[in-house]
Amino acid sequence: MSGGESEDRFGWFAYPRAGSDDRYVDPPVRDVHLRVDEYGGPFWYSEGCLGDDFDELHEDIGISRGLYDEVMAWHSASLAAGARSEALFVVEQGLLRRLAAEVGPAVAVPPARSTPTAAVSLLDDDVNSLPVEAALKAKVTVWKAQVSTYAHATGDNDAEVWAWQDAGDMLAREVAAALGDDYKVRAF
Repeated sequence: MSGGESEDRFGWFAYPRAGSDDRYVDPPVRDVHLRVDEYGGPFWYSEGCLGDDFDELHEDIGISRGLYDEVMAWHSASLAAGARSEALFVVEQGLLRRLAAEVGPAVAVPPARSTPTAAVSLLDDDVNSLPVEAALKAKVTVWKAQVSTYAHATGDNDAEVWAWQDAGDMLAREVAAALGDDYKVRAF
């Protein structure tokens, strides 16, 4: 910067979209997937939420207005249903196929599935019924046994609570790797 302008930026700010007079350029979107999220909308990629503005999505991934409208309708129906249904799963898989065809090979889209993934919560579900090694089941059982100690932060134990939560997230990744693509595993 010149003319005495400071390069320091303080506070929250957002970068402008490509094409503005700022020199910042958004990195290209290399992947996209669909997710039911009431705050972020249905369009996501490896860096996070893509938002639900049609013009920006069309610019970023080349989606058509028709497919955009159908994805938004599926998303609204999924939010209203509150739980996954077979009918909404079938619609989602069709949308994934169409999305892959529209965005082309430069943007990765997960392949459509014939069956839904099983959702597993390490905290809420019985890990003994999962097809994983006994040693991994034992690690999850030990972590779950600590829930009464670390379920609530009091201000005095924040670091310990965060460490317990992080350990749960790491265990969820380990269990997910052991189970494979047919399962979505989360700690909580």
